[in-house]
Amino acid sequence: MTAEIDRVKPALTPLHALYKEMEADLNDARGGFGWWYGHFDQASVMFATDYLLQTVEQIADTLGEAAQHEREFNEAWYGQTTRLRQDPGNAAYVRHLNSVSVRKYALRIDKALAGFFGACGSSLDFLAACTIGVLGLRADLVTASWSTIATAKSGNEKVRRRILATEDTAGRKLQDDAVSDIYHTLHGEPDGWLTWTLDMRNMMIHRPRRIHPHMIYRRHRRDELQLAMQLPRNPQLTDAEALVISDRDTDLYLWEHAGTTLDGVLSNLIQATSKIANILQSAWLARRNEPTLLKQPKEQWQKVYPERRDLSHFSGFGGDTLPPTDQKVTATPGLMDRRLRAARLTDEDRSYWVKNLLTRDE
Repeated sequence: MTAEIDRVKPALTPLHALYKEMEADLNDARGGFGWWYGHFDQASVMFATDYLLQTVEQIADTLGEAAQHEREFNEAWYGQTTRLRQDPGNAAYVRHLNSVSVRKYALRIDKALAGFFGACGSSLDFLAACTIGVLGLRADLVTASWSTIATAKSGNEKVRRRILATEDTAGRKLQDDAVSDIYHTLHGEPDGWLTWTLDMRNMMIHRPRRIHPHMIYRRHRRDELQLAMQLPRNPQLTDAEALVISDRDTDLYLWEHAGTTLDGVLSNLIQATSKIANILQSAWLARRNEPTLLKQPKEQWQKVYPERRDLSHFSGFGGDTLPPTDQKVTATPGLMDRRLRAARLTDEDRSYWVKNLLTRDE
């Protein structure tokens, strides 16, 4: 796990700095961020505060997950390549693809790809939620996605007015400048990498997986055989659509090994996260120093849970098979414990919710 931490370390320091600045603004007496008091109802402030802190924590976690899945992909692919070199004929390799041992590698590879793009997509969604919360955009925190940030940057003015503060105000300028910086940070070189990454996440998680062809080659006659997997150039298309509209193989697939693509995606995401955390920290400090600059909008938490989302009514499969316990849940000091106190979720503070939410008849 040390290697994965080292891989994402450039993003961890600025994320931690952002978290500590936000944590310093928690108000245990009122609940939530102290300078958000009065911006909208206090119960919603506490929920929004807790969720926003949680997104900052989990950006780091999901980047680490992506790094772990990248390592798993490379290890499994090395196993496939080693097997090919042991029996180097193309026909033999095709036969091996259906063998139990090679199929295990293939399942590991598919799992690693799905996990990698799922984790990268989660990191981007959490970055979007963090941006919405820190910049006071008028959008729901829990359902945040990158499309909200794209709209705030490049949408038509009518739509942007629904998301952003009043034009020609200092608050709107702060939002415009930060959104523009964040947008351009994530839309750098190579062109299209962010859209492609999100499309790969949607394909790997929500749709049938595209064909990922394997290429066997030697760069020079005496070189060892190389094995490469190619990822789709346009993952938003189905296999049939891609085949119909593509004239050449290079239109169908990226002409590089998937390991190279994964390395580039994660490296870009780590670098972008580091810069975005610094942008958001500067915006947070500006708002803290002048709380009237932007009022935290009620659209971020429009109705207090559980009214806002339907409950599942699911009770598990085992029929409460775990024994009852009187032990308290322990939380990590300085992180979750402080969050819970500021959200009035510790045992001694639960009476607030019983009085103000759970007993309401609406």
